[in-house]
Amino acid sequence: MTTEDARLLFEGLTALGALVAATQVWFVRGQLKDTRRWNQMSFALQYLANWENISQMERDLNASFLKLLDRTGTLSHDEIEKLMSDEERNTRDNLSRFLNAIESYCAAVNLGIADERVAERLYGHKFPRHYTELKPYIEHERTELNAPGLYSELEMLVKKWTPLPTNVPRYP
Repeated sequence: MTTEDARLLFEGLTALGALVAATQVWFVRGQLKDTRRWNQMSFALQYLANWENISQMERDLNASFLKLLDRTGTLSHDEIEKLMSDEERNTRDNLSRFLNAIESYCAAVNLGIADERVAERLYGHKFPRHYTELKPYIEHERTELNAPGLYSELEMLVKKWTPLPTNVPRYP
């Protein structure tokens, strides 16, 4: 074997080694991407506080004058005034806990920690409905607490999930 043959063999093996290394990096990158996607989907399914606790909060709020599950419209001005009364402190606390649990889940979705497609399939019917019904209360709390960002994660997610009216032109 000549020096030239040895040099060509070495260059060929070096190129082959670089190709193998690049292929391994490509596969590892794909595995990391798949793992991240799996973790996001798993998180979306498991993150919201124990679902039985959330359901219990909804039932408790439904048992109050709010009728959260049976409600067919937004809170009225009179209902907000009643909710802010001293007699309804427990209802107000339950509502706050409920909205905070949903808000933290929405933050996880908005930040990409939880998978949005999974979240929408699970809660796409619930979050927009509750947000619409409770929006007068949310706006009241934003004003009273001088906190314009209160429940903004919920609002952002609901806006993403709410389709545009059909009479609005859609541009590519």
